[in-house]
Amino acid sequence: MAGKEKPQILDLRRSKMLAAMGVQVWHLRPAADEAAPAAARVSESVPVAEAVSLPETVTPPGTAPVPETQVPQPQARPESTPALSETPAPVPLEFQWAKGTASILLFSPVAGATSMRHAKDILRYADWRGQHSAPGPARSGEFKWPQLLDTTTGTPVRALGVFIEKHFPDAKPWFLVADDLVDELLPWLREALPDGSVEKILILNNFSGSVTDAAQKKQIWQILQQIR
Repeated sequence: MAGKEKPQILDLRRSKMLAAMGVQVWHLRPAADEAAPAAARVSESVPVAEAVSLPETVTPPGTAPVPETQVPQPQARPESTPALSETPAPVPLEFQWAKGTASILLFSPVAGATSMRHAKDILRYADWRGQHSAPGPARSGEFKWPQLLDTTTGTPVRALGVFIEKHFPDAKPWFLVADDLVDELLPWLREALPDGSVEKILILNNFSGSVTDAAQKKQIWQILQQIR
C-alpha cells in the first residue's frame, strides 16, 4: 500500500508546484474498459420498472356492449338543380274589323253577317262626319294574335302597332270599339297607338243590341256626333 501511495503523493506535489508556476496540469481520463464496470454497478443499483398492464373492460352480464363512437361522415350535398325558367303564356287577342276611309270599327269575332252589315253602315256615317264627303267602300277582316300559342310570348301590342301601320300609314283614324270588346282590347290599343291618337277612340255602347233595336241604334248615331 505504501508503495502505491508514494507515486500519487509525488504526482500531487508536482501538480501543486506546476500550478504555482502557472502551468496548467492535464490528467488522462480512464479508458472505456475501465469505466464500464462502474456504469454496470450503477445500472445494477437502479431497479427496472415493471410494465403495468391495464385491466380489460368487463361488460356486466345482460348488458349490451357500448359501441365505439363513430365520427360522423360529411354528407354529400345534393347538386343544385337550376330552376326552369317559366315562360309566360302569350295574351291572345282576336276581333273582327271593318275599315272605312278615315275610321275603323273593331268588334267581337262572334258577330254574324248582320252585324257586319251594321258595322259598315256605321263606318259610312263616321267617314262622312270626318271628311264631309261621300265615303269609300268599306273592307273587313279578322285580327288574331298569336296564330299559334306556342310560337311567341308577351302581349299583342306590337302586333296591333303593325296592324294599324299597315292600314293607316299616313293618317290617324277614328277607332270605334264595340262595348263587348273594351276589356279585352282597349288597354293594348291605347299602348299601341302613337301620341295623340288615343283621343280618337270612341266606345260604341250596346253595339250588339243596336243591330236589331232602333232605339239603341239611335244611341250609336249620337255617339258618332263626336267625330269632327
